[in-house]
Amino acid sequence: MPDANEMLAEALRARGLSVAAGESCTGGLLSKLITDVPGSSQYFKGGTSAYDDHAKVSLLGVKLTSITQFGAVSREVASEMADGARLKFRSEVGIGITGIAGPGGGTPEKPVGLVFIAVSVPGRTFAREFQFHGSRADVRRGAADAAMQMAIEEIEMLPVKSGESSGTGEFRIGVLASGGGTDLQSILDACGSGYIPGKVVVVISNVEDAGALDRARKHGAAALFIDHRKKAREEHEREVGDALDKHGVQLVVLAGYLRILTPYFVRRFLGRLVNIHPALLPGFGGKGMHGERVHRAVLEAGCRLSGCSVHFVDESVDGGPIIAQRAVDAKDGDTPETLAARVLEQEHLLLPYVVKLIAEGKVSLADGKVRVRDTP
Repeated sequence: MPDANEMLAEALRARGLSVAAGESCTGGLLSKLITDVPGSSQYFKGGTSAYDDHAKVSLLGVKLTSITQFGAVSREVASEMADGARLKFRSEVGIGITGIAGPGGGTPEKPVGLVFIAVSVPGRTFAREFQFHGSRADVRRGAADAAMQMAIEEIEMLPVKSGESSGTGEFRIGVLASGGGTDLQSILDACGSGYIPGKVVVVISNVEDAGALDRARKHGAAALFIDHRKKAREEHEREVGDALDKHGVQLVVLAGYLRILTPYFVRRFLGRLVNIHPALLPGFGGKGMHGERVHRAVLEAGCRLSGCSVHFVDESVDGGPIIAQRAVDAKDGDTPETLAARVLEQEHLLLPYVVKLIAEGKVSLADGKVRVRDTP
């Protein structure tokens, strides 16, 4: 069986991805093992060893407040180290490791051998706690091997590079839409102007004559109608997912897609799937809350504010972690139509902004919580 560093190399090469490392207790061992594989310069961007807390802050962008609140050896700091490595070296994958290698330095709450490892990919950061045993060398090697295995598991959830991929390193966006596609248009325009450092490569609709498909064609994106009728829900979603993977999509945006997704699809694209909703979640969301119904409910409740939200999609309906929101006043004399028009204006600002942040690697999801870095 191949060693973990060889398996990691294979997973990265198959997807055209690169990796970077932010290490503390392993002191560069992970970087050494990765670069033991011949040809690793194709996918290894670099590594940073940051033992000192201030080095973690200055070199990897870890928040000093995170170290103060949770400790240098913590899930939170490992996650920020992984995010920081990915941003510092401009890789698609970042790995963060922090722990207590021993033989000293342990406490009853945080014993020798405790290590937190995090892996960061666009839109998702996953951290895990480990307890290793043995000598200092055993702990360090165990942590490095576990980090590579975690990275492999996360990378294998991403699509394999296909012949349809541009090979330019551009961030690749897929959009699901059922209607006219004005939210889609805001993304297309932002990509065209360079505001979003990426490209909409495919638009998929379950409605054959959806205006969103026409907008996609005009901008050179693949426009696919995948009919959901006379199909089991999961069968239809498998076709949609296969089409997204074929086009090498890194982020899936639901922009007026009037289908409730099954757990199968959500898990397949977990951390890479976002939705825009025309209300300030967690209020006025859930099954049946879309279009005019949302705005009517806001006005009937007597709310003085409404707005829109972009959130990661989970297995609930409109209940996933919120990334960003914009608010508008609900005015005296408003109708659902007038309120909807003002909210839509904000959607066209908010959605490209969030897609831009994700494309730049500034949004991560860990333990159900969103972190946004370097926001204006």
